[in-house]
Amino acid sequence: MRVSAIIPTRNRGDQILPAVESVLQSRGPEFLELVLIDQSTSDASYRALERSGLLADARLRYVRVDQTGASRARNTGMRHARAELLAFTDDDCLVPTTWVSDLAHRFRTQPELAILYPVVAPAPNLDGFIPTFRPRETGELSLSLEVVHDLGFTANSAVRRSSLESIGPFDELLGAGTPFVSEDKDFGYRALRAGLRVELAYVPAVVHYGVRQGSEVAELGRQYTAGFGAMAAKHVRCGDRYMARVLGRELKKWLMLALRSAPRGRRPSGLGHAKALLEGVVGSYRFGVDPQTRLFYLRGEPSPSPASLIARTL
Repeated sequence: MRVSAIIPTRNRGDQILPAVESVLQSRGPEFLELVLIDQSTSDASYRALERSGLLADARLRYVRVDQTGASRARNTGMRHARAELLAFTDDDCLVPTTWVSDLAHRFRTQPELAILYPVVAPAPNLDGFIPTFRPRETGELSLSLEVVHDLGFTANSAVRRSSLESIGPFDELLGAGTPFVSEDKDFGYRALRAGLRVELAYVPAVVHYGVRQGSEVAELGRQYTAGFGAMAAKHVRCGDRYMARVLGRELKKWLMLALRSAPRGRRPSGLGHAKALLEGVVGSYRFGVDPQTRLFYLRGEPSPSPASLIARTL
C-alpha cells in the first residue's frame, strides 16, 4: 500500500523545514510522496525549501494556492495526491521515521479500516499549552455521547481514499482560516455516521510544537467550543437526533460547571464555554447545509452535489 502525506501550511517561512524533513525521512517502500499545500501570502516558505535543497527531492510535491483555509488545503492535497492511503499532519509537527510504514501496515492488515487517529503528543520543554490527543482506549471507535471528544486530530490521521466516496471531503467552512474549527471532528463523525470503521491508536505518535501562551490559550478554547457548536448544529439541522443529544449534553456540562462555581465565589468559567457553544450554534445558521453531504455551503450559492464533491476530491 502506497502512502501520500499531506501538509497544509501558511506563512511559516523556514519554520516549515523540520516538518517537511521529518516526513521525507520516512523509511520503507510505502512512502510515495509528500504533498505540501502552501497558502502563504509571500514566497518565504518556498525560498526556504529551495535554499534547504528539499525542493530537489522528487517525493516532495509543492503546490502554491491563493485560497486560504486548512480544510480547503487538505482537500486540494487529496486531489493532487496519487496514493490509496492519505496521511495528514501539520506544519508544526514532527513525525517519526516509521510514521508512513506504521500507518500503511495498519490499513494493509485491516481492509475495513477507513480512518485512523493515533496520538498527538506535546513537544517537551516548552512553556505554554499545546493541543494534544491521547485516546482513552485504543481500537475501534463507536458512537457514544463522548464521541466528539474521543475523535482524534487531523495533525495525525490517515484515511483510505476509497472511503471518501462515503465520507466526502473536509468541510471547507470549518477549520483554521474560518470562523469555526472542529473540521477534524466533523470528518470523523461523518465517517461513523456512514457506518465506516474508525480506530484510535497509540502508534505512530507525532510530536506537536504548536504552543499557545497567555490569552491565546483562552481564545483557542473558545474557538474549539464555538466550532463544536457550529459543527454539531449542522448535523442537527440535517435531522441527526443523536448529535442533538451530544450537543445538549455538552451545554448541560458547561452550565453545571458554572452553577457549581458560583456558590464558592469562583469565576463561573463554564459560562464562557456555554456562551461560545451557543455562539457556534447560532453562527452555523450563517451557512446553508446540504442534508446529503452534511456540508456547509455559503447562502446564495448552490449547494454542490455529492457527485461533484467526490469528483473534486478524488
